[in-house]
Amino acid sequence: MEKKCRICEKTKPLDEAHFHRRPEAKDGFRNECRECIRKKQETYNRKPERKERRAEYDKHLRATNPDWVAAQYAQQQDWHQRNPDWNKEYGERLEVKVRRKKENENWREKDGGAWARNRYATNAEYRAQQLERARKQRAIKCQKISYLNALTWSGKIS
Repeated sequence: MEKKCRICEKTKPLDEAHFHRRPEAKDGFRNECRECIRKKQETYNRKPERKERRAEYDKHLRATNPDWVAAQYAQQQDWHQRNPDWNKEYGERLEVKVRRKKENENWREKDGGAWARNRYATNAEYRAQQLERARKQRAIKCQKISYLNALTWSGKIS
């Protein structure tokens, strides 16, 4: 049997791979295909007000149920230790690499660089590391310039 999705209007096989179950319906399946429902949910979850509401709920959940949060974390760690191959395979998938690259490019720009200014202003250890790094880079640059000047004065470079 086949069924037509009311959103995309494509005819697809009537099975659980293409449609979610719905006992109240005559045929026992929803009118929207799984693909359209997924797209609809992704659009809904991308809305800023939805993200804010979810963040508030998660914050409340973590504050009121620390034992549950710790148990969830322990369960995740246990699963990942039992399935090390899955972690490696997941990290190597192209869509994951693309998503991570995009996230890395966007997370710093999200608040106009305020995160970096704040980190530099409030974290003395980070500030010291950055200053030391800058000193080393300047020293290397000065060495290169001195070397090039010496070569120029000796006539090896014109």
